Amino acid sequence: MKKAVTIRSVAEHVGLSIASVSAILSNRHVERRMAPQTVERVLKVAKELGYVPNLAGRRLRSLQGDVRQIDLAIITSYEAPLALVSQIVKVLQGEVDKLAGPLLQFNLSIEMFHAGSLSQTQALLDASRYNGALIANTLPADDEFLAKTRLSYPVVLIGRRVSGCSCIFETLGHVGRNAASILMEAGAKHPAILYSGMQTQSIADRIQAFSQECLSSLDKEPTQIVSESFDSAATFEAMRSFLRSGAQLDGLFATTDSLAAGAYRALREAGLQIGSDVAVVSVGDSEFVDFFDPPLTTLVGQNYKLLERAATVLLQHVTGTRSEVLQVGITPLPVINESSRLLA
Repeated sequence: MKKAVTIRSVAEHVGLSIASVSAILSNRHVERRMAPQTVERVLKVAKELGYVPNLAGRRLRSLQGDVRQIDLAIITSYEAPLALVSQIVKVLQGEVDKLAGPLLQFNLSIEMFHAGSLSQTQALLDASRYNGALIANTLPADDEFLAKTRLSYPVVLIGRRVSGCSCIFETLGHVGRNAASILMEAGAKHPAILYSGMQTQSIADRIQAFSQECLSSLDKEPTQIVSESFDSAATFEAMRSFLRSGAQLDGLFATTDSLAAGAYRALREAGLQIGSDVAVVSVGDSEFVDFFDPPLTTLVGQNYKLLERAATVLLQHVTGTRSEVLQVGITPLPVINESSRLLA
C-alpha cells in the first residue's frame, strides 16, 4: 500500500506552515481569516496527493502507532429505498473485509440527510470525522452543492455525475431504452412510467430515455404516474387512482423496485394479471425481485457491479492507490422474468 500522505507533505508542496495547512484541512480557515485562494490551493494539492486525515492518529496518539484506522461513511437520504441502502452497506463491508488486517482497521457509519438538504449536513464538512464516503440518493440541489464544495477527504458518488468527484453511474439512457424495448417486445401499446416526485439524476435519466424510446417506436409518449414518495403504500395509492381513471395500460415501467411492489398490489386489486394483461419492468435495486409474484423483470441485474466498483474506487482513494477523479458508466444487463412475458 502506498505510504500515507501527511499534513507535512501537503505543507511542503504548497510552501505553507504545517499549522496553516492543518487549519485548512480541519475546516478552521474561516475563523483564522485565511485567504480563499490559499484555501483552494491547499485543498487542490491535498486532493491531488491523495491526502486523507489520520483519524486514528488524532484520537489514539498514545496507543499503537503502527495501527491505521480508516473511518468511512455512507451518506444517503432518509427518503431512499431501504433495499438500496442495505445493498450499499453489504457491498462496502464486503470490500472492506478484503483489506482489513491487524495493522489496517476500518469503521463504517451511516449519515442520513433529508433529500435536497445535503448542504445542511454538518458532518460532511467536518474534516476530522471521515477519511472517505460513498454518497447516494441525492437530488439536483444536493448535486449542485457537491459540485461547488471541495471536501477535504475523498468521496465517490453513486448513480450521479458531478464534476470534480469520482462517480459511478448507469450508462446514460441505457435503462430507460431497454425498459421500453422489453415492454414493446411483450406487445405493449399503451405504456406508462411510474416514478417518485423526488427525482435523482438516475431517475430523471430513466424517465427521459423511456419516454424518447416510446415516442420513437409508438409515436406517442408514455403516461406518467407520479407517487408522492418511494414508499410502496404511496405508490399503491397513486396506481389505484390511475387505474380507477379508466386510462389504458398494458405495459408499466416502475423506476425502482419499491414502486413496483405498490404497483403489483394495485394491479391485482383492479383484477389485472401481471404478465398477461399488463407487462411490468422495474430496476433491480432490491434483493427480493425473485420473490415478487410473478417474478419481476429488472433492468439493473448487475447493480452489485456498480456498487462494487464504487466501493473499490473509494478504498483506492483512501488507501492512496488512486488520486485522480474517476467517472465510470456501468452498463447493466436485463434479467427477464415472468412479469414481462408476451401479453395475452
